Order: sequence, then C-alpha cells, then structure tokens
Amino acid sequence: MNKSSTPTSYPEAQFLLFLSFGVLAFFGLRTISNPDFWMHLAVGRTLAESGWIRTDPFSFTTTQSRIWINPAWMYDAALYRIWQLGGAAAVTIATLTCILAAFALLLPLARRGAGGASQALAILLIAWLMAPILTPSPAVPALLATALTIRILTVASTRTALFILIPVQIIWTNMHGSFLLGPLLGALYWWESARTTKDNRLAIWLPVALLAATLANPYGIQLHKLAFKSIVDPNAAALIQWISPFQADFAPFFGRHAATLLLAVIASAFIAIPHRLPLVPTTLGVFGAFLLVISPRYYLFSGLFVFPFAACGLQGIATWLTKRTGNDKWAVIGRGIFFLFCLATILVVGSNYYFNRSGSSSTFGLGITQNLYPERASEVLLSHPDFPKHAVNLAHDGGYLAWRLPGRKIFTDTRAPVYGIPFYQGLAGALGGHAETWNALIQRFDIGAVILNGTWAGSAPAARRLIDSGQWALAYWDGTTIVLLRRTDENAALIADPSIQQSGLAHFESTRRIYRDRLAAGGYLQNEPSLISAGQFLFSLERFDEARSLLSDVVQGSPTFSLAWQLFGICLERNGDRTNAILALERATQLRPDNVLSWLWLARVLNENGDSTAAAEAAKKAHKLNPKFAEAFEKANPSRPESTPSE
Repeated sequence: MNKSSTPTSYPEAQFLLFLSFGVLAFFGLRTISNPDFWMHLAVGRTLAESGWIRTDPFSFTTTQSRIWINPAWMYDAALYRIWQLGGAAAVTIATLTCILAAFALLLPLARRGAGGASQALAILLIAWLMAPILTPSPAVPALLATALTIRILTVASTRTALFILIPVQIIWTNMHGSFLLGPLLGALYWWESARTTKDNRLAIWLPVALLAATLANPYGIQLHKLAFKSIVDPNAAALIQWISPFQADFAPFFGRHAATLLLAVIASAFIAIPHRLPLVPTTLGVFGAFLLVISPRYYLFSGLFVFPFAACGLQGIATWLTKRTGNDKWAVIGRGIFFLFCLATILVVGSNYYFNRSGSSSTFGLGITQNLYPERASEVLLSHPDFPKHAVNLAHDGGYLAWRLPGRKIFTDTRAPVYGIPFYQGLAGALGGHAETWNALIQRFDIGAVILNGTWAGSAPAARRLIDSGQWALAYWDGTTIVLLRRTDENAALIADPSIQQSGLAHFESTRRIYRDRLAAGGYLQNEPSLISAGQFLFSLERFDEARSLLSDVVQGSPTFSLAWQLFGICLERNGDRTNAILALERATQLRPDNVLSWLWLARVLNENGDSTAAAEAAKKAHKLNPKFAEAFEKANPSRPESTPSE
C-alpha cells in the first residue's frame, strides 16, 4: 500500500490504541502458576552454579548417558538472573515488556493499511485471545525476536538486516524451538522484494545467512532435528502443562470467542479490501489463522502474525460500512463502545473476575500463586532426611520439586521431549488403577513414596486406591498435596509421627479460615487450589459430610466450577437432602452441558425424588452424550427407592 492510501488516525483513535495496549498489559499482570516456570528456574540455577549441563541432572528415571537437548537453555539462564534481581515481580514485568514491545514493533506494518482505531480493536481481540497463556515462558522472548525480525526485514537493506538480525537469530536459536521462523521470514521478505522492486532490496543469501546463524548453538544440527520433530509430530510437541489444572471443569468463558472473531475478521478482509492485498501481511495473517485452528498452544505467535492483517481487515470493514451508509457517524459510536469495552475489560481483570470465572489458578497482581504446589509439604516432610530417596510425583509438581529440593532427584516433570509421551501415558495408567503397570513401576525404580497434587482430578481416586490396598499409608495432607508412604520398616517412623500429619492439617485449616473470611468480605476470590483439592479428596474417601461442608465454600467462591457443583450435589444426596442435591446438579449441567456424569446423577436423584419424567429427560441427554458410559453407570448405580416420611 502506498502512503496516500494509509487511513487517517484521529487523536482519539491513538488514545484507543494506547488503551488497548493497557488491556493487554492488564491481562499479563497475574500471579505465576504455570509449572514449567519452576523447571526453567531450576535449570537456570544449575547453569549458574555448576556450568553447562550435558545430561539430565534432575530425574532418576531418565537415561544418564543420553545428551539432554535443552532448546531454552539461554532463557533459563536469563530467567534465573532476573529472579535474583527482583523475584516473581521482576519476571512478570520482563515478560510483559517483551510482549508489549513485540506488538509495538509491528505497529508500522499495521499502520500501512489501518488507522489507529482498527489497530486498537485488533489488539483488543488479540489480548482476549492470548489471555489464558500470558505467562512467563521461552515463547515470550521468541515472540519479541519474531517481531523484531519482521520489523527489520520490512524496512532494512540486506547489509543492515544482517548486522542486526544475525545476533538476534543466534539468541533466538538458543531460547526457543521456534527459531526456524527466522530464516523462513527472511525467505518470505526476499521473495516480496524480488517480485515488487527492480533493484532488489534484499539479497537471496539473506535467509541462507540466517539459517547458517542457527548453527551457533551447543547442540548443532540436533537442535534443528528436535525443532522439526516438534512440528511434524504433534505428540513430540505435546506440553504437559497448564495454567489451571482444574480449568477444564469450569463453564466456558466468553473470551473463548476471540479466536472465532479473529478468524471471521481475517476471512472478511479478503472481501472487504477492494485492492490487491500485500504479500507479507497477508501471508502472515493466513499463517496466523492456521496456527489459531491448530492449537491454543500457538496463541502467542498466531496473535502476533494476524495483528497487521486483522487491523487491515477491520479497516476494510469500516471503509465498506462508511461507503454503504454514506456517513461515518457509526464510527463515533463504535469508538465509544470500544472505549467502554476496554474499561470493562480492565475492570473484570483488575477485580479478579476474569481469573475467577475462567477457572484460572492465577490472580491479578504480582507474585506466585499460593497453595498450588507442594510448598508446605516440602518444608515438613519432603526435605526430611529419612524421606525415601525415590518418590513418584506428577509432572505438574516436578519442576517445583527440582527447584525447591535441589539435593533430591525427581520422578518426572513437564519436559515432554526428555521423557516421551509413552512415559506419561504409563504413569497415568498406573495411577488410574492398572495394577500390572503400577507394580512394574514400583519394582523398576524402587519407589518408597507417592506425592500427588490434589488439584489433578485423578489424584483423589488414585490415593484412595493406594490406601485401600493396605500397602501405602497417608503420611501427610494439607489440602493441596497428598503424600503416601510405602509401609516398610524404613518408613515406619515417618508414618507414625503425629506432628507431620498435624502440620499439614493445621496449614489446611488456616487456609480455609482465611478463605471463609474473604468470602464474608465479598469480591471475586482466587480459585483456591487447596480447597478444590481437599473437596475432591474427602469426596473420594466417602467422607461426604465433611466434603459437603467444604464444597459449599468452594461453590460460593468459584460459582462457575461445574465439578464442585456436581460433587456438592452428590454429597447432598448422600446426606439425604435431595431437594438441594437436585438444584446443585442442575447447576452443574447448566455450567457444563457436555458432562455426562452430571446428567446421570441428576437423573438418579430426580428418580429417587419421584420425578420420573424429569429423570427420564436427564437420562436421555446423558445417553445422547455417551451411551456406553451411561449404560455402565446405570448398571453399577441403580436408583434407590424413594424414602417415606418415616424413614
């Protein structure tokens, strides 16, 4: 697009653009809760204290002779230094700075075809898109490197581009597996230069030089193989991580529609823009849309790539509306609505409403999410000199344990390329009740303890199965963390030590008192991991009265948590309160209509309460969702006859 075709940006539109960046920043001001963060910190500390890492020093289950390829080693080292300077607050601020700078770098590219208001709306949509994953990770500096590469390639000659981009490419290569995007972007821009100008601004050897720069890494071509494998093999690239381990059981939040809206904007651009579309923004927009469809894992990069094209698309829609209506009064109203929506977004984020309703374990502000990892357990039991040398832990806790207890080796963590997907599948199967797999695991690694993060939905039933086997004893529980010790002579003293149990229970009761005080004070609370975990654990132990009391607090503080409503309803039914049980289960089905178990329990309680018509309707919906599961449930859980008043 030539300069004369660039849309005019009104002063108020520039203000809206500034406001949209403020919204993006607000979404990123959250307590850190992603489990990968701790492993990156642990690696950074090891690099700082012991030097280069050739093999995995953290886990006793990995092959020590195999070289560990860590594509984020430079990020890990930088993260640890930032942590030393200012802790979690410094890490969050550095993360936000990178994200904001990345989008600011692309403003000139978006400005070629869109005014400030269209750019602002695009940023707002992208902020909502990326909101769930705006956390510290190696992808964040890689995002900045991507934006800087695009910016330099847009305006610079070959010599200037190489002078700036070669060091950027080397740093990028040693921070994140997306580094192959650098040479690809170089090739795209060279192609555009070759087809649009007579004196080619960029030489053909530019992308070749960028590709050669990627060899400046400690692993050589092996790093490229790992990066390529993560692209062509979805399983190899799988991330065993979460922002909230219980987010899937919350009602879907309206922010999920941001991806659909962006796809619609991108599609409409091909219709609304009358002139020939520019090669680079269009290609990046289409590629970003492709990443949108593939997986939420790529939302950071997809948001960056679609930004210039989405802004152009929105400008095209605005121009079409102006021509169609003959005036632009609607634009003034639209800017007013946009302003109000930005303020509303800042309010829902700053008040913690967004994090509460979306099922996040983070809260608005700076710091670390409390009671999500085995913090207290590490102090009381896991650091004890008599604690077993080998303990099973979930991948979610592995990084934290490696960071908190550097003298002990862990079982596993979230580094999928290190362990392989079959390893995680085997662990899930063993904890899920497959006795043969579990016994083989115990014998192979001489396991003496099990550390379970209760926020994982499978932890409570797994703990119940192990306790019922008689071979494992509950040694510690603080709401979040469940620690089981194998019944051996070596563990007898720890199992019999009452102070260990009392310490965990005291911590849990303190957490619950604080939570209840906050409930009484009002406002939108943190989705408290400790109470969410405890409710599921007590329910699994069939301590229904205690679970009911606890879950009544959870559903007050986290009213869109469908699983809590489901368990709460079952507890009420077990305690004979069918009327309120029906209300709770109906709430669970409203929040998550796709949850077959909630419909089945609702059908059962309705039938027990004498409402056979409504029960049949609920059962019908369950059978429609999953007929085999519904049949198995009804066979294993026949409805009890309606109680008479005398009962």
